[in-house]
Amino acid sequence: MRAHIGLRRELVTLVTVLLLLACTPTSAAPEATPSSPPPPTSTPFSPRTATPLPEFWIVHTAIPATLTPSPTATPPATATASPTSPVVDSTPVLPTATPSPGIPRPHYRLVAQLDAQRPHLDVEATITYPNMTSQVLSSLVLVVEPNRWPDCFTLQELTAQGAALQYRLQAHRLEVFLSQPLQPGEVLSLSLRFSLDLPPKRKADVFGYTSWQQNYVNWFPFVAPYRQGWVVHDPWYFGEHLVYDAADFDVSLKVPEGMIIAAPAPAVEENGWQHYVLFQARTFAFSASSFYQVSELQAGNVPLRSYFFAQERQAAEHLLLQAMRALTLYSDHLAPYPYPVLSIVESDVPDGAEFDGLVFLSQRFYQEFVEGNRNNLVAVGIHEIAHQWWFGMVGNDAAIEPWLDEALALYTEGLFYEWAENDANWWWDFRVNAFAPHGYINVSIYENADFRSYVDAVYLRGAQFLRDVRTRMGDAAFFAFLQDYAHQMQGQIARREDFFRILSEHTAQRFDDLKAEYFRP
Repeated sequence: MRAHIGLRRELVTLVTVLLLLACTPTSAAPEATPSSPPPPTSTPFSPRTATPLPEFWIVHTAIPATLTPSPTATPPATATASPTSPVVDSTPVLPTATPSPGIPRPHYRLVAQLDAQRPHLDVEATITYPNMTSQVLSSLVLVVEPNRWPDCFTLQELTAQGAALQYRLQAHRLEVFLSQPLQPGEVLSLSLRFSLDLPPKRKADVFGYTSWQQNYVNWFPFVAPYRQGWVVHDPWYFGEHLVYDAADFDVSLKVPEGMIIAAPAPAVEENGWQHYVLFQARTFAFSASSFYQVSELQAGNVPLRSYFFAQERQAAEHLLLQAMRALTLYSDHLAPYPYPVLSIVESDVPDGAEFDGLVFLSQRFYQEFVEGNRNNLVAVGIHEIAHQWWFGMVGNDAAIEPWLDEALALYTEGLFYEWAENDANWWWDFRVNAFAPHGYINVSIYENADFRSYVDAVYLRGAQFLRDVRTRMGDAAFFAFLQDYAHQMQGQIARREDFFRILSEHTAQRFDDLKAEYFRP
């Protein structure tokens, strides 16, 4: 997940452009204390200034036949191990989670130790990767988002079956050269040891620390999806660039005394360690703070937990109640909620950010809260919860086809106001119609000159397209389609072709005119 929309509040200067294209965000001073209101931010639907457009790319790995991995040498631009690097000690004696039978998925075993004095993490990771492609793989490409921040990520060791591997780490791309090619159907186990020095959190980012909170999102290397090449995209000024295969996670955290962890799964505690398991998820994000207040409700067998700061209790508990209603409605009408817990975390972010089983929401929304559901806290909160289905359960390439999660999440947000509040007209006016949106919905994050046109096209026009499809099909066929789409594409990376293929299985109606209206040829 991941920042819902990377907002920028100032004009983009040439220096900033160069820094972003180099994938090396600059650090900023810690934000204000929880009692100090953050500076004003825009909602996800406010205008932005124009910015130039870069190219996006999908990496097709090509390994020279003469390159032979060495257990003692690494290619240029490679991080090297330090003999004095800290090692995660006192590894918890906890059972390793075993996923249920089904399609083989990557498995991440992460043992991480939080430092009691500073925002620092020492990690030992085991990645079990099944080659489900039809290709013989001479290397794997991992995405290392923390390496976009200077002096944040240090890779100390990388091995397979006890032997060191060659690798090349450049920006957020780690290419690991295998000692033996990985055949289709074979499984490889990688062992990594690394540390993170969390950067001061910038307003536009979720990742990082403030004086009262540490947010660990996309904090570990993960294997990029392979789709006729490794799918690794550059970051951009807005939108989201990461693409994830579904995977299973087994995470153990050594937590300093007094620190509260907001996580996407229930914790089993033993000897100071907290152990989590999460199956068929895109990533594992968590947040840590000694200042969190926690409220909890139950929706069926799913605990919903709100992590907030003391002065925002009224807003947080109101949102928690609406989250319970939304989760129940979406589970009944779309598909059962896919994760064991839903955690809602207050943070100094521009609006919202979704991850599997955990969402972040802007502190400003909490502070501006007025009683009722006609406000940004509830609307954006319900939007991020809708992403548990459209991003988490059903994945997509958020950089190239962002409408497949954002349009569906926004429309599903509207369904809450229709079903739970009987307030659909207000919602359409507040969130969509007031902006008179225009543009084609099937654009990448890189193809709009500014944030306003991106949101108009992908989010707002996307919701209008889904409304028109529903009107033409009728409610029964439309919701049968959404349920089937969630079922067929669960755990996969959906594409436009999948959307329309499954749509055609539920109606004889033609949509050529709607495609011409909403989709770029």
